[in-house]
Amino acid sequence: MQLGNVSSWGINDDLVGWWSPPGITGPFLPTSDTAAATPANLIDFAETYDWLCLEGYPGSSLALSYLDRKGSHLNDGAALTLQAPYQASYVKTSVNQPADPGGINNVGFLDGHVKSMKLGQIAGIVGNPYDINIANYWSVGGNGTWR
Repeated sequence: MQLGNVSSWGINDDLVGWWSPPGITGPFLPTSDTAAATPANLIDFAETYDWLCLEGYPGSSLALSYLDRKGSHLNDGAALTLQAPYQASYVKTSVNQPADPGGINNVGFLDGHVKSMKLGQIAGIVGNPYDINIANYWSVGGNGTWR
């Protein structure tokens, strides 16, 4: 039996600090919820694709943010690690395949409310220019930057 870091929902990495954007080192410590500038606009958790364990599990407990880098493009962490399981035009089948930006992801915010959002609103499209509106959903400081 294999056990691992498996769930269908992942916490915003910018809250827990397990991964950092390019050029930032550490401190790799979680931030306090009270540090959030805009809790009603800060993603706490989102539906993820399994990118930490063997593929085929439901998801990963860590959601890389829009500000993180997973592949070859800046700001592609969310696009590659999130899932869009509802109303998507295709099913994500590998970690290197971005989920459908038009698909729906159920997102929980730090203030406790949950809503369904198109993945393109919270993850962007790989290769597109930086979008401050998307970055603000992940930014603890509410300023479009990591923490």
